[in-house]
This record gives sequence, structure tokens and C-alpha cells, in this order.
Amino acid sequence: STKYCARVNCYKRKNAAKEQVKLSKELNNLQDGCDQCLQKDAGLALEKLKEQHEWELESLRETLKGTWTSEREELLKAHQEAIERLVEEITAKIKTETSVELNASFDDKIKCITEKHTNKTEELQKLHSQEKKTLTDNFKETEASLQGKVDVLTAELQVFNELKQRVKESVLTRDLQRNIKDHGSPGSFWEQELNSLLFVIEMKNERIQNFSKKLLQMEALAEKNLSLEDRVKNLLQQNEDLRLRMEKHQTLIQELSREHARLQESLEKESLLSQRLNQEKEELLYRLVNGDSPPTFHVSPFTPELSPR
Repeated sequence: STKYCARVNCYKRKNAAKEQVKLSKELNNLQDGCDQCLQKDAGLALEKLKEQHEWELESLRETLKGTWTSEREELLKAHQEAIERLVEEITAKIKTETSVELNASFDDKIKCITEKHTNKTEELQKLHSQEKKTLTDNFKETEASLQGKVDVLTAELQVFNELKQRVKESVLTRDLQRNIKDHGSPGSFWEQELNSLLFVIEMKNERIQNFSKKLLQMEALAEKNLSLEDRVKNLLQQNEDLRLRMEKHQTLIQELSREHARLQESLEKESLLSQRLNQEKEELLYRLVNGDSPPTFHVSPFTPELSPR
């Protein structure tokens, strides 16, 4: 991993620094020896020691330069990867925040639609109840009124039939027929009686016609009543359909609420992961800037074990 490589490179730099200190000590010792050799043997040994020292220093510089270049490239590569991960995390966070905003907007719309649906259903139920009550009251009033008229007309018809039967069977009619048979024509008295009876009969016939018209009106009202009953049944069916739709709507709202809770939980997990990755990025940047200085950020509890070469 990138952390492991960074620790290995750090360990290499420390070993190289130790070797440089060791060589510096050896150089100092050699210089002390050279001072003693100068007293014994002047130039040749000193030149050889200087050449050897310069060669060793040059080798050490090349070694340190190669090591630092390799570590620098690895750190730059790790930094670039961290930046790419950070860009991906920011993009994912933006998508998540957008999703949260959309979920909030969706919840508001669902709430608004639910309120409108509930209000509309209550309004329809109220109108349905009022219309049903009005139709029922009108039907009862019309039925009572028509039943009263039917009773009155039935009584009048019965009286008329009885009167008609009495007229047919009355002694007056028999006397009239006998008078007509004996004298050839009735007298004025009989004519008046006959005219009176004819007037009564015509009046009753007129009332019978009115009664027939009223019966037709009653039949029309009965058909209208059947139509109103069908309409009431349709309204009841519509009310039941609305109730079923409301139950389905409530079930859908509950499912959406559970889905929203799952999305919220997933968002919290993603947020925690993003915070941890940001801490690791800050630690990496801190190490890149400050070199071997100990980091002050929280690091992962997993620490790879380094073994010196």
C-alpha cells in the first residue's frame, strides 16, 4: 500500500543518514590519521585518502540522489492517486447531496398530494352524504305525497263505482225505463234527473282521467326513483373505489418512507467513509509536506511491521 511504501522509504532515508554520519566519523578519523601520517610521510598517503574520500562521498551522493528521486516519484504518484480519490469522493458526495435534495422534494410532493387527496376524498364523501340525504328525503316526501293521492283517488273511485252501481240498480232507473215504455218519452222530471246523473257521471269520468294522469306521473316518479337509486349505488361504488385507492396510496407512502430511511442510512455510512478518507488524505499531504516529522492526524490502527535490511 502507499502508507507501507512511504514508511519503507522513510526507513531507507534514516539508514542512509546513519551511513553518512558513520562515513563522516570515519573521515574524521582518517583525517586525524592523515595528520599523524603527515608527520611521518607527507603527500602520497594524504592524496590517496582524499581520492578515496571523494570517491566515497560521490558514491554516497549518487546513492542518496537515487533514493530521494525514487521516493519523490512514489510520493508524487501516491499524492496524485489521493487527489483522484478525493475528486471521486467529492463527486459521489455531490451526487448523494443531490439525491437527498431530490428525496426531500419528493417527500414534500408526496405529502402535498396526500393532503390534496385526503381533502378531495373528504369533500366527495361529504357531498355524497348530502346528496344521498337530499335524494332520500325527496323520495320519501314524494312517495308519501303520491301515496296520499293514491289513497284519496282510490277512495273516490270506489265511491264512484258504488254510485254507478246504485244508479244502475236504483228504483229511479227502473221507473224511468217503465215510464219511457208506457208513455214513449219521459217527463221533464225524469229528464232533469237523467241530466243530473249524466253530469255526475261526466264529472266522475273527468276525475278518473285525472287519476289516470296522476298514475302515469307516479310511474314516471317511480322510474326516476329507480334511476336515483342506481345513482346512489354508483356513488357508493365510487366511494369504495376512492377508499381502496387511498389505502393503496398510504401503502405506497409507507414503502417510500422505508426506502427513504434506507437511503438516509446509506448516506450516513458514505459520510463516515468520506470523513475517514479525508483524514487519510490529510495525513498523506502532511507527510508529503513535512517529510519525516511525526503526523498529528488520526491514523489507521493497522501499522505494517518494518524489518531492517
